[in-house]
Amino acid sequence: MSDRDFRLSKDVMPVRYGLRIEVDLDDWRFSAAEQIDVRVQRAVATVALHAIDLEIRSAAAVVAGKTLAATVTFNTEAETAILQFPEPLPAGNARLDIQFNGTI
Repeated sequence: MSDRDFRLSKDVMPVRYGLRIEVDLDDWRFSAAEQIDVRVQRAVATVALHAIDLEIRSAAAVVAGKTLAATVTFNTEAETAILQFPEPLPAGNARLDIQFNGTI
């Protein structure tokens, strides 16, 4: 695999992150809710995020007050999660809302 495979598209750039993590030390697991404010440079129907050993419970984009639920697939070789939206996210500001679990 080349270094290029680990680079994310510059079509969607993060502006601000908000993250809430709940840790379960008895089971060595965590659950988290993340909001990522992004700037979409050009309309895109997919967004790739780095995601190693995460279970994504839900993902959506909020654009102009409209929520678009994403279908999530994983590229294990590139260690990414691919969010596929039912319609392209338009250029401009958006927010990604992601709920996920993982192992500590």
